[in-house]
Amino acid sequence: MILPVRDVSTLSAFRANAPRAAVRTSPMDSVRLRSGPSTAHPPVHVLADGDELVVVGEKDGWAMVRLPAAAPCWLSADFVKLEGKAYTVTGDNVNLRISADTKYFPVGQSKKGETLTPVLDAEGKRIEEAGFVKVVPPASAEGAVAMEFITKVSDSVAEPTVKADAPEKTDAKTDAKPEPTPKVETKPESKREPTKAELEDERKTFAELERMLDDEIRKPAPDVNLTGIRKMFEQFHEFALDKTVSEKAASYIKKIDLTVQVIEAEKARLAKEEAVRTAEIERIRKEALEKPKEVETPQGPVEYLWTGTVGSHGKTAK
Repeated sequence: MILPVRDVSTLSAFRANAPRAAVRTSPMDSVRLRSGPSTAHPPVHVLADGDELVVVGEKDGWAMVRLPAAAPCWLSADFVKLEGKAYTVTGDNVNLRISADTKYFPVGQSKKGETLTPVLDAEGKRIEEAGFVKVVPPASAEGAVAMEFITKVSDSVAEPTVKADAPEKTDAKTDAKPEPTPKVETKPESKREPTKAELEDERKTFAELERMLDDEIRKPAPDVNLTGIRKMFEQFHEFALDKTVSEKAASYIKKIDLTVQVIEAEKARLAKEEAVRTAEIERIRKEALEKPKEVETPQGPVEYLWTGTVGSHGKTAK
């Protein structure tokens, strides 16, 4: 699956002129945060009503935002060093990715010496996979969300919260109260229907994934690897615009899981046969080395049972 490469120079230009602001998603069931400003970029995270983001730029109707803490963010374990409870980046401009592989274009980079917070699992262990480590997205990790699904709520990146423990005070001379904070107007509830072109593009991409699965299954059992393909079907199941595509993806996930069970059983059988064959070869080799050579015992002088002359019988001997 080939994804378009982000135009870095253009991004730098509009980022420099764009205001930094916190935004809130419109009241909807879900909004897809993508790795880049188009539907060709894979979804990164599903936003719910009320989630707040930090906008760092805008392009073609898409808001470029910092990845929220709940979004996936991975980088190669070869370029980080664990110091205490945090990672320190040891490489120059290390790519940040949305999955533990290099299939998709990076969503940002971390500089040498930057400190990153590892993501922990339910048991409190750091999450590592396929040579990558999962971290809380830093400020340099960015995604994109359609502008029509967000509304501005503040001009600042982070607003301090004030505790109202004490009763409200008034001025004794003027008896004036502080002005109430103005309410933020939100956009009316709306739901954007996917365009025909978006649905067609999604179906084509899904068909490519189906062909990839078919080609992978045709390989010999020991060479089959369905991990990456399963992850892509998971993305379609969760983020597909077309409900039919989502349902087909869920069906493929079940079939892949069953296929993996069969393949693993076949791999185990082949491994067992190979182990038995190797053990038998080793046994024969040891037996050949350990078996003592038979020593020939002298038989003494030759004894003849009969002596005489063979006479001619007039026929050719055969």
